[in-house]
Amino acid sequence: MSPCTSFVLRSRIVPSSSVGISKRHLSRRLLMMSTLLPDFDLNKSARSLNLYYREACLHNRGRSLAEALGDFVEECVDVFIYGGCSPVQLQLETQVEGEIHCERNPLERLTQDDKEARARWIRCVWLTLRTLGVVSVRRDSEVEGPSTSAADAALQGLVSTTVKGQQTGDRQSYVPFDRSLATRGNQGGVATENVAVPPQVIPLSQLVLLTMKAVNERGLLDT
Repeated sequence: MSPCTSFVLRSRIVPSSSVGISKRHLSRRLLMMSTLLPDFDLNKSARSLNLYYREACLHNRGRSLAEALGDFVEECVDVFIYGGCSPVQLQLETQVEGEIHCERNPLERLTQDDKEARARWIRCVWLTLRTLGVVSVRRDSEVEGPSTSAADAALQGLVSTTVKGQQTGDRQSYVPFDRSLATRGNQGGVATENVAVPPQVIPLSQLVLLTMKAVNERGLLDT
């Protein structure tokens, strides 16, 4: 059985006191979840991620941009926290499922830029979870090796800055896009429109904020 289809193990989720997580609070939440979580279908999650990416960036399907982007992030969060996957495992499975989809639908083939953006989105969600202390750094390094650190340096810097800004109440004026994306459209604006936009238009900071929102909604951080 794939490690991504087994029940979540509490030892795979490591709290971090540096971001204000209560170990007692987190342990209680994880104990509750461990009795409720079903097996994960990694193939299904990978297909969903491809669908949400296309919906946000290529072909709108009648939903708002915020909904599509929010669903992409929440799918990643659930796979990483509850499914026990590393980002490389999820990226590879998403790539495979994407190629299968394109063979059946040649007109929906992704460009290399799209594939790289999709992988970067997945990585961004993972690094945010790691920064918050709700996934294991050890699991990441075991699967991917030491070269990952250098490749992630710039992205990790953006993630850390955005997380710190959110935790300290900084309005983060450097984010050059409609902030309502990070609230799934609750603040109005373009995020509520049924549009698809190029991935280059969506700052990765928005995915960081959406990830923090998803983690808070799942009760993994003290409020």
